[in-house]
Amino acid sequence: MARSSKWMAFSICVVAASSIAVWVVPDLLQCQYSESAPSYSGNHKFYTQLQFTECKDHSKSHVQLIMGTAGTTEKSVLLDLGPHVGEVQYQWADGPELHIPAPESAIKKRYGPYENLPRVVLTHP
Repeated sequence: MARSSKWMAFSICVVAASSIAVWVVPDLLQCQYSESAPSYSGNHKFYTQLQFTECKDHSKSHVQLIMGTAGTTEKSVLLDLGPHVGEVQYQWADGPELHIPAPESAIKKRYGPYENLPRVVLTHP
């Protein structure tokens, strides 16, 4: 009897996992991920890049601006930007500082400041 109970529980878990996969996987397959080339600070110690998630359902698309220290794999998210952000122009300034002109409506969430990473200056055109 205990063996059939275990089999029943296992079967229920498989059915539940399959149902979730059927519901979630098509959405994941309808999104594509890409990254921009890194942009390095003047002293080449830090870099930033954009991570794009473009989905068939455009409302699920988003862009993340990330920063890291050259020579390491650790990256920190600076900003979550919405699907209608358009082209993101940013530039490194002395210090170093990262200057980002972006409309307030494009910024979904701001992270940081992070210890040991340059200051991020947002301007709203």
